Amino acid sequence: MPRTTDEQPAAPGSALWLKGQLLEIASALAPDRGPVLVREWTDPVRLRDPGPVGHRFLFLVCVSWDDPSSSAGIGDALNAFTTAGWSASRRSSDHPGESGATARREDFEVRVYQGSGPGFLTFTRWTPVVYTGRQRGRPPATLSTACGVLCDDCHGWGMCLLCEGRAYTGGSGGYGRCSCAGNNAGPGTCAECAGRGLLPA
Repeated sequence: MPRTTDEQPAAPGSALWLKGQLLEIASALAPDRGPVLVREWTDPVRLRDPGPVGHRFLFLVCVSWDDPSSSAGIGDALNAFTTAGWSASRRSSDHPGESGATARREDFEVRVYQGSGPGFLTFTRWTPVVYTGRQRGRPPATLSTACGVLCDDCHGWGMCLLCEGRAYTGGSGGYGRCSCAGNNAGPGTCAECAGRGLLPA
C-alpha cells in the first residue's frame, strides 16, 4: 500500500469510493446546496506494539439548510441510502430533538446524525481496516467509531492481545494455555471489555 509519510498512509481505492458515495448521496438531499466535506482522517489500528498494523479511513460530510422547514430529515437520508443500495436503520438518541441512524453496505458503515437546531445533517463514514502487512480480523471499534471509550487493554480488538484471541501460547502447536482461557468473558476474549472493544463512557 503506498504511503505519503511514515505515519499518514495514502488513501486506498476503498476510501476514494466511499467518499464519492458519501458526496453523491448527500448531494441528492440538497441539489441546490452541495454538501461540504468537513473532515477526512485516519484511525491507526494497533496490537501490542506502538506502531500501527493498519488504518481505518473516515470522512465527515455535512448538509445544511438556512430554512429548517425546507430541509430534508433523517428519513429522507435513509431513503437516499437505501436507494443507493445500503441497508439502513434508526437508532435511539440520548438527546431530545436529535436523531441518529446507521447505514451499512458490506464492510462499510456510516452514522447519520440530525441536530435539533437549524436544519443540518451529518454523515460520518468509515472503511474497513486496511492492513500494512498480513491480513487480520476486524476490530469491533477504533478511536473514531467507538460509541464510548476505546478499551485501553485491547485497543478496540475485543480479544486478548497476548495470544491474539487463540487462548494458547507457544506457537502453532498450541502448547501452553494463555491466561485469558479462564476469564469470565471466554477463552481468547479481552477480560477488560468482555469482547466489546470499548468501555462505557
